[in-house]
Amino acid sequence: AEGYDFVHFLCHGVRRKAGTALFLETPQGKIDVVTAERLVEAFKAVQQPPVFTFLTACESAARASADAFLPLGPALVQDGGVQAVVAMTGRVGIELAHAFTRQFYTRLFKHGLVDLAVNEARALVRDQWDWGVPVLFSRLDDNRLLETGPNVAHLIERCLAASQKERTVVGSKYIPGLYMPLVDIEQSFRRFLEHAATCFLIVAKPGRGKTNLVCHLTDEYQASRPVLFLSGRYQEPEHEQDILRYIARRLEYPDDDWQACFDDLGRAAGSGPAALILIDGINESPARPARMQAALRELLFEANRRGIKVCVTCRTDFWQFFRADFWREYVWQEDQSHREVIRGKDIAPFAEEIFDQVRQRYFEYFMIEGSLVDEAWERCRNPLLLRFFCEAYDGRPTGGRSVGQVAEIRLYPLFVLFW
Repeated sequence: AEGYDFVHFLCHGVRRKAGTALFLETPQGKIDVVTAERLVEAFKAVQQPPVFTFLTACESAARASADAFLPLGPALVQDGGVQAVVAMTGRVGIELAHAFTRQFYTRLFKHGLVDLAVNEARALVRDQWDWGVPVLFSRLDDNRLLETGPNVAHLIERCLAASQKERTVVGSKYIPGLYMPLVDIEQSFRRFLEHAATCFLIVAKPGRGKTNLVCHLTDEYQASRPVLFLSGRYQEPEHEQDILRYIARRLEYPDDDWQACFDDLGRAAGSGPAALILIDGINESPARPARMQAALRELLFEANRRGIKVCVTCRTDFWQFFRADFWREYVWQEDQSHREVIRGKDIAPFAEEIFDQVRQRYFEYFMIEGSLVDEAWERCRNPLLLRFFCEAYDGRPTGGRSVGQVAEIRLYPLFVLFW
């Protein structure tokens, strides 16, 4: 056991008059009957005994009222120097042993609490006759066997607070009540989250709703996982790792300790869905594209190492400045036949079949009475132009405004009204 923190025994066990015994196997394949006393002495002989021992062996914690000996499980804790032991108070079936062990280790590696892991595993096998056989012996004050990383609920709260601050950059650009579901892209994004790829890339024309989509995804997922929204306008990076330090600063890690920050974000997946970082509009960065490109490469490398998901948006006409070979390694591609080409998701104008519903929702929000027909109807299928039109003729300050039936839109006068 020297040099090991965990020791797991999977063998037959029996309670005899002289005490517990395990039936182990020698290197020659012969049976070696090891008494509890012999095993405890072996553990005591090592300089640093294992922290935890799991005895998947029948009767390794069994004791009758007349017995003068201490069963193996508690003896390892009391005399063998082990901090915690899971053992069996009676005979245990193979089915229960497998199911309990699997559930126990799954729970333990999520939160690190050995007593909670035992109780959770027992609860999940209660339908079996021997569910109460596994028991815990521990001398840990708080029963924390493993340091599993951050309190995920607290990390989610920090990400939520940081995202809300960051979204002040967006201002009124995103209005939740006006968001129209982009069904195809949202379904694709859900498939991405279940895939091993690191990055979901959205490359679309201006005004197509990239920011609204990313804000919506932030709202959609922030209750179940750490989700951090970042604007591409963040400060100019002087070094590739500055984007990592910026994220650590946003999440209030002391001294901008990005390694601890990313380790915590990565370990969050151990108790739930993977952490998600969404960066909106990398083309709006004040940095030179080559420098921003290097920073993003560093971000994706560190995220990939830790299982963190990243979503990036960029305007179509600026993507040429950020395109590089490294994206191919990280970007999720549904169509695997085009792996040599980096294909970001595009956002189409509002579909014809839903546009009347969209227009009605916008007009109600901005208190506009009237309709769009012909060229005006077609042009306002562009989300940006529809928003410009509604803000130019916003009826909220006066309690409502009528525009009648609009058939033609002249862009320059519209932009003048908007600004």
